[in-house]
Amino acid sequence: MRIPILFVSAAALLLAGMPAAESQSLTGTFRDSRGGRTNVMTITQGPGGTYRVNIEIAARRCMGSIDARGRLTGRTLIATATNGGETCTLTIEPAGSGLSVRENQCLYFHGASCEFDGIYQLGSR
Repeated sequence: MRIPILFVSAAALLLAGMPAAESQSLTGTFRDSRGGRTNVMTITQGPGGTYRVNIEIAARRCMGSIDARGRLTGRTLIATATNGGETCTLTIEPAGSGLSVRENQCLYFHGASCEFDGIYQLGSR
């Protein structure tokens, strides 16, 4: 009987030392300041495995914002927002020490002179 107890205890210790879930690395405030633009993305985790993604962008001759909701599929967060009859889809994935954002059909949310696409780094980089 002692062997199963020791096995469970060893397994519990191994699990306690594992890194936090991938979803935790997606939450926080991230910035992309390349090319004279200021893009700020905030991701928070909501109820039932949902996420809220807010991006504010400012660049020369362009401003925009989006407040999207989504779910994690594997390591990829897919978030959407609909406004003015247009649905924007954001695909957010880990990329090195930051997050890669790719947009699809988001022109309504920011105009033609800028975009949500980019590599966002945690904090004020």
